[in-house]
Amino acid sequence: MMAGFGALAFVIYLIGVAIVTVPFWFILKRAGFSPYLALLNLILGLGTLIVMAILAFSRWPAGESGRTSTVQDLMRQVQGGR
Repeated sequence: MMAGFGALAFVIYLIGVAIVTVPFWFILKRAGFSPYLALLNLILGLGTLIVMAILAFSRWPAGESGRTSTVQDLMRQVQGGR
């Protein structure tokens, strides 16, 4: 019975890791980082914090992708499109 519980706990762990890792994979890829950094989520708890720290405190290789905020667009229109 304990072996069955251990197997069920492992399957639940894998599902949880997949739910967290897949979105991080796409975020890291879009930001210009190696998507393999998302595999740090396999380290229970600490891996997610490491990935979030990388995203929060490093310069993104892909930059800001040329998007401007709505406030900046509005200011350009007010200033005559400069």
